[in-house]
Amino acid sequence: MATSDTKSQAPAKQDKTPVGQLTAEALASAYANMVSEHQASQSEYQKQCAEAYSVMVNQQQQAVAAAHKPVEAAKQKVVEAAAAAQVNPEKAQDFHNAYQEFMNAVSKAQSSAEVQDAFQKAQNAFQKAYQKSYDTARQRCDKAYQEYVKALKKAWTEIDPGTVDPATMRVIEWSTKVAAQAKG
Repeated sequence: MATSDTKSQAPAKQDKTPVGQLTAEALASAYANMVSEHQASQSEYQKQCAEAYSVMVNQQQQAVAAAHKPVEAAKQKVVEAAAAAQVNPEKAQDFHNAYQEFMNAVSKAQSSAEVQDAFQKAQNAFQKAYQKSYDTARQRCDKAYQEYVKALKKAWTEIDPGTVDPATMRVIEWSTKVAAQAKG
């Protein structure tokens, strides 16, 4: 015969390992995971940005070197024409012509559309790699944060604030504050 008398039912048994303690351990673990993921994503982000920057600088240096090849060739012709003009004064016009070619090559190298295009392409590739790396790092941090918030929600649903010891309650409160600050 079932009765609805609540006095005859046994009181709920108190666990010697309170849920609050387990919750505090879970929160500490979730927080450590979030911090670890943030650090790992920042490290990877910095590495990827450094690599992208290195590629950009290398591409720009190659563009400058390619633009200066004609300058170097013209410079060599000036040196050779100068040596020939010293031996034979009739070669002075060849020296003058070689020097004009050299100055034209310098002018062309300084205003080279190819170099400017190469610089712009390298800069655009760097910006794209930088943005992709940033987005990936941001997604990793957001995911770690979301996992941390899930652990917080679980902690608050598993405990009765009135029965949790003050130390555990401070851990949960601190974790909640950290989660709010981490997103803000």
